Amino acid sequence: MRERLLPVALACAALGLFWLLLFPKPRPPGSDVPRPLSTEAAPTGYLGLSRWLAANRIPTTAWRSRYTALDLPGVAIPQRSGNLMIVSLPFDEAARADESAALEAWVRRGNTLLVMAALDDTPRWAAMSPGNFVLQLNDVAHLAFEVIPAAGPPPKSAANRVDRTLEAVGNALRGEQLELQPAGVGGASPAMFEGVARLATFSELPASRWRGSAPDGAAVLELAHRIDTGDPALWARSWGSGTIIVCGYASPLSNAMLGEAGNARWLANLVATYLGPAGRVVFDDAHQGSVDYLDARNFFGDARLHRTLGWLVLLWAVWVFGTRALLPARSGAARVDDTALLTVTADFYAGALSPAVAGEQLCAHFFDGIRRRLQLPQDGKPVWDWLAAHGRVTAAELAELKRLHARALAGRRLDLQRLHILLHDLSGKLA
Repeated sequence: MRERLLPVALACAALGLFWLLLFPKPRPPGSDVPRPLSTEAAPTGYLGLSRWLAANRIPTTAWRSRYTALDLPGVAIPQRSGNLMIVSLPFDEAARADESAALEAWVRRGNTLLVMAALDDTPRWAAMSPGNFVLQLNDVAHLAFEVIPAAGPPPKSAANRVDRTLEAVGNALRGEQLELQPAGVGGASPAMFEGVARLATFSELPASRWRGSAPDGAAVLELAHRIDTGDPALWARSWGSGTIIVCGYASPLSNAMLGEAGNARWLANLVATYLGPAGRVVFDDAHQGSVDYLDARNFFGDARLHRTLGWLVLLWAVWVFGTRALLPARSGAARVDDTALLTVTADFYAGALSPAVAGEQLCAHFFDGIRRRLQLPQDGKPVWDWLAAHGRVTAAELAELKRLHARALAGRRLDLQRLHILLHDLSGKLA
């Protein structure tokens, strides 16, 4: 029983080590929250927006590649300018360094980038996103953001601190619905806010408040602000021939909020203002985890892969424990004869070579040994004169060697055993 369990235990240990070292682990529970994708029907997705645009015959594209492919021929965005791309931040699939330059060049050609950034709201998918969110936003929007300090002095009494804590917990549990107001209300409003009195947003979790500015000193327009605090929440700046618009809330265009307040009208104004005659509305699905290229992290994180591997391991275990008969180690086995291999080899050559050929090779090997000592070419030719002049070689031995050698060269039968003994004796005398 011990001989059977030991190989199985070692095999299981090797399998576990292989799994631990080579296979990335699936994402932890709770991390697979619905993300803002054009195909996502959950409240945080953009499926409603995508269908609404399609119903109004506005061309759309679900972008599932890297930004570096925007300039490649044959991509799904035929027009080089006049397009509107909707990007949600934070990313689930971080953009590489070369992608920022490619996206920047794409905007400079006359395209518009609408960044829905979870700054002042915190959807659950944003809380689960990896990486530094603010650095991602700075690279994509070319704006610098800083936190706005909370207004008012901190509560002094313990009772006030408790009330503030309970209020924060309550907001976190039920979420917080906020409204934005165009900055030109009561005066001149940009074209994107024509007929829009307010925008509705919703934050599932507490969030900070932020202020944006251009690190290069360029002009940044503050297009909208929060109604309750007056903090800016929507920015726009020119970038070459294109425009970058940053909304500090990620929720206004989601399935849950698109029909609220003036959100849909605001998006319609954006399309009418920035979309060219043959332009498209592009949803950046790639950096939210939906890609059309091989993504090793998503592949190894897919639960279907792990279920398949689990079934394979289970079938392997059933085969090992149930059907495969492991032979026990032999005890008291007969000792292997050390000369067995030599005997088998000799029998093989004896059956494959004729006595004349074997005799010729024995003589050639003997003569080459002498020629090596005399520094002569090792061609197997006899050295009769040298042997005749050697004092330890008798005339009878030399005559018998010549006779056997001549029979071997002529292909006639000869006594190999006698030849072997003669050559052995002569080798001993010449050593």
